[in-house]
Amino acid sequence: MAEYCNALVVGAGAVGASVALGLAQQGREVVLVEAVEPRPCHAQSDYDLRVFALSLASEAWLEHLGVWKDVLERRYCSYSDMRVWDAESEGQLHFDRQDVDRRHLGHIVENAVLVDALCSAAKAHPRIQWLCPERVESVSQEMGKTRVWLEGGTCFESDLLVAADGARSSLRDKLDIGVQRASYAQRGIVAMVKTERAHQHTAWQRFLSTGPLALLPLSNGQCSIVWSADDDLAEHLLSMDDETFKTRLSEASECVLGDVLETTQRLAFPLVSQHAERYAMPGIALVGDAAHVIHPLAGQGVNLGFMDAATLIDVLEGESRAGVRTAALRRYARRRRYANQIMQSGMTALYHAFGQSGGYWNRLRGQGMSVVSDIDPLRRRFARQAAGLDGDIPHFLQPHTR
Repeated sequence: MAEYCNALVVGAGAVGASVALGLAQQGREVVLVEAVEPRPCHAQSDYDLRVFALSLASEAWLEHLGVWKDVLERRYCSYSDMRVWDAESEGQLHFDRQDVDRRHLGHIVENAVLVDALCSAAKAHPRIQWLCPERVESVSQEMGKTRVWLEGGTCFESDLLVAADGARSSLRDKLDIGVQRASYAQRGIVAMVKTERAHQHTAWQRFLSTGPLALLPLSNGQCSIVWSADDDLAEHLLSMDDETFKTRLSEASECVLGDVLETTQRLAFPLVSQHAERYAMPGIALVGDAAHVIHPLAGQGVNLGFMDAATLIDVLEGESRAGVRTAALRRYARRRRYANQIMQSGMTALYHAFGQSGGYWNRLRGQGMSVVSDIDPLRRRFARQAAGLDGDIPHFLQPHTR
């Protein structure tokens, strides 16, 4: 016999755990399924090489869930400036906190810190049943209900099933939802480095013809790097010994923080553009990387996922706890698919624009960056968009983002 729940969320990464908390705060009985137990993270633990540049809108979402204070008790680094420049032109941009009229532009937070804070809150919530390690074996739908069989043998009947199990979502595959996928023929290289000069609570990004290089400030004074490089170059960078890599990284960053003095191990992941053909179907919603993946050059991936989560909670407000109308899920899909498609198209356009070399393209990029930098209202609009302060914002976040 199937056990009943109002909602079943598959995937307890940062986005999935936030969805589960949002649903539980609406009074729904939630089952949260995760395949791998998250590792505890505290101030003394090793740094996670995977970090996120959290927007002000994401911060507002975490505050709404009541977990932002827990993130701050673990480890974070706020940044008040962002400097972007082009390696092959005079183009450069500088955004600062005054452009958004806030104390900061955002925070750099490790993935492990986010997941630990959110999952700890989910485990402690009386309306959330935590099942880990556990996986979905099969799914069926009948009479407006969704049945989910888990590999451990339990069967749940749920009014809402949320796929939050990442870019390679097995649940999405089980639901026969197709994906449009394209490769950037690049890999993202991540590491933590110590530089000669302090990071100045600034996010630095240099656009190279082979891919952008970002240096993101960390609370220990070091920087997390995200170096998006064409496949051949990435393979070469990964094969270097540490001394050679530090020299190459110093050159690639134009020694903006002086020489790179120390580096951790390097990890790499392929860069792809990916979009699910559907975000929703009766009784089912996709969020985060299960729905979309974009190039990391603007650091917006998790921010888009958090806005998926917040928007889903927004459209479900006022819906019966014991049922979710298909119309509400369609509203969610319309709102988020449009916003994510715009962002995805913009990132792909930037990827192609900065990947071009030659006099015409160099002049075009330089002039474009100068226009944005020199016109205050335009620069502020770009800064507010990046911070998530403009656009389709869930109503309960608006007091925090005005």
